[in-house]
Amino acid sequence: MPIPTLELEPVVAVRDGARLPAGPIVVATDGSEESDDALRMAWALAGRTGADVQIVSVLEPLPAASEIAALVNAADFRTEQRESQLAAVKAQIARVVPAECSWPVELIDGASASTLARHVAARRARILVMGRGRHRLPARLVGGETVLRALRFGETPVFAVEPGSTGLPRRIVIATDFSAYSIHAARVALAISAPDALVYLVHVRPHARFAGPASARWEHRYAAAVPALLEDVRDQLQAGPDLQIETIVLSGSAAPAVVEFAETAAADLIVSGTHGYGFISRLVLGSMAAELLREAPMSLLCVPGSAVAHAAARDEKASQLQPDAVSRADWASTLDAFTRRHEGEPCTIEWVPSGGSGLHTIEFGHAFVGAAYDDRDGAVTLMTGAGRFDGPHTTHFVGDVRNLEELRSVDGEIHGLRVLGRQGATSLRLLP
Repeated sequence: MPIPTLELEPVVAVRDGARLPAGPIVVATDGSEESDDALRMAWALAGRTGADVQIVSVLEPLPAASEIAALVNAADFRTEQRESQLAAVKAQIARVVPAECSWPVELIDGASASTLARHVAARRARILVMGRGRHRLPARLVGGETVLRALRFGETPVFAVEPGSTGLPRRIVIATDFSAYSIHAARVALAISAPDALVYLVHVRPHARFAGPASARWEHRYAAAVPALLEDVRDQLQAGPDLQIETIVLSGSAAPAVVEFAETAAADLIVSGTHGYGFISRLVLGSMAAELLREAPMSLLCVPGSAVAHAAARDEKASQLQPDAVSRADWASTLDAFTRRHEGEPCTIEWVPSGGSGLHTIEFGHAFVGAAYDDRDGAVTLMTGAGRFDGPHTTHFVGDVRNLEELRSVDGEIHGLRVLGRQGATSLRLLP
């Protein structure tokens, strides 16, 4: 099933293998001291990338039934409010960055997150820089929610700057699940890092969700696969000669494990990608990003799954594994044979909804349990977790199946399955 693509923006190579949209750096500020470091970071990023900087300040609408509107002329009050906020932002620029800066300032009206997203999209911004607020927890939660809303509404990378962060990131933790989205996020991070930065490429191994005979086999294959996958990601990043990249495997819950490691490593930036760019994926945008914004005591770069990453995911799958259609009469026997050959192997399950709202990773790294076709209701089930008879497992149900394909490498070996149903295409790929 073809995956609809979005128009790709022009890109500029900042470092081999590291690409960003060729637009300006946009800084969101209200002129307060809490966003001073966002301007300082933008100054550093401009020097690193050669990009122009634009300042935007969002003026929230007055409540319809506000006391202000009832007591004074709303239009006059709004004019005074705009003049006051514009003066505060210009004073902030004069206070924070060198005098030769002539950054344009634009005041826009609307709800902050959605308005910001539209603004940066219209300007094809390469990155949106904003402050996280003070160290106090309530401010952190409020600032984090604004960042999350900006991510849900847009595709532009968001750099949430921790107070005290003024220079280019030098110790960076990049969380990866080996998807095209996380590799794209890593490339964005390298494009804005110090040339001699120390980068930790971190994968968090999921908790084993089962016990029994299948466990040892899964543990062995997973342990063997992950180091090779990390090395492959490092090779894809094509880092510069002065940049150091170390690979790290952690275990446990993703966000807490990443934060704990980042604190131990004295990191000044955590990088996280998000899967997909459709409306639904924005609504459920990760718990991972939300937890990092709530817990991490350092700056955070969140990179939505953009058209660039979407196209990369499509091209990667197309070039590596070719679909081979299976006759309907052989669906049941093909799935049974695939189960007998590969039960217990680590796998990933991905889904592309009908209508093309993005590629979504559903499972990564869990053991393949089995696959079956039920001719009575025309459904395929894909199971991961424990062995078929000795522990818990998760079942993925694909109804109204239209086609079943084996995914083959160039040498003809079968490395996965693709099931095309009424609601989209579900792919199961075995990890190396």
